[in-house]
Amino acid sequence: MKQTLTLVCKLATTPEQNAKIEALLQAFAAACNYANERVKPKTTGSIVRVMLNQ
Repeated sequence: MKQTLTLVCKLATTPEQNAKIEALLQAFAAACNYANERVKPKTTGSIVRVMLNQ
């Protein structure tokens, strides 16, 4: 069985780094929304089924 480990930690960042991280997260969210608007639900479902069968 495949095991997934997760680490949670706080980052000590500068205000400039905070701004860059926030911009990165916004761009990532926009990319996810873009893909979500254009992918047909049938396609998404079949990809999920393929991933679950691995």
